[in-house]
Amino acid sequence: MTSKIEFYREVLRDDPNSRVFFPLARLLAEHGDADGAVAVLEAAMPMHPGHMEARFLLVELLTRLGRDPEASRHFEALSPLLSNYPGVWKLWAAKAPGLSRDAALALRFLALAMQGQDVSLLGIMEKGLFAAGGATLAVSEASSSPQDAEDAFSLRGADEVMALTRRIAEEQSTLPSDELPPECASQQNASVKTRTMADLLAKHGDVASALEIYDNLLDMAGTDQEKAALRLRIEELTAQLSSGNAQKPASGQPKSNAKLVSMLEALANRLDARATA
Repeated sequence: MTSKIEFYREVLRDDPNSRVFFPLARLLAEHGDADGAVAVLEAAMPMHPGHMEARFLLVELLTRLGRDPEASRHFEALSPLLSNYPGVWKLWAAKAPGLSRDAALALRFLALAMQGQDVSLLGIMEKGLFAAGGATLAVSEASSSPQDAEDAFSLRGADEVMALTRRIAEEQSTLPSDELPPECASQQNASVKTRTMADLLAKHGDVASALEIYDNLLDMAGTDQEKAALRLRIEELTAQLSSGNAQKPASGQPKSNAKLVSMLEALANRLDARATA
């Protein structure tokens, strides 16, 4: 490999305009000589201003070396290209191999912003929350083995934590905490916390306990819309309980109950911390 580097250097000495500068710089970077690679790229870029990959490599190497002002200066030629073609970001989100769903969504959000659309991450989360709230929750069948039940429990728990986080963000966006007295902010978070606990209990088979919480929420409800929604939920669970269609506990129920209690406590602590922040 050293002989290849020397060969490229000799070609550049004979013809400074040669395009072998880029493979030479890449080889130097791969062998740990980032400074040497930067020197080659900076000498060649004035003669090859349209070589975008070389400019990307130069910005990357300067950033790794901590030479941020120089990296920013070279990036100025790239930023218009990145912002003027939002379709590239959309295709990257759809086609890039090994890209997680979170990363793909972030790229799509970036593409919308670059198209000049007035998009809000919080607004998108709120719309997703409203859509999820209108859908009927599917009751999954009990796993055939305790290990399957544990895996399913963990996945459901992650979904509920994400839903709770979005619900808190919605509450905070409509009523800023600095505009509420402390007792109101505490009551608001407590309501979210209690409703979430009831949802979790009902989903995991403890319908009777969930009904008790919903009854308490109905007594504390402040709007007709909220009361109507709670009454509808109570009627659904009461019918489910009386017909014997409540979700049956899985075979590993004692262990699952312990996990459920632990999750509820963690959610309660999270909300209490937000209320007092």
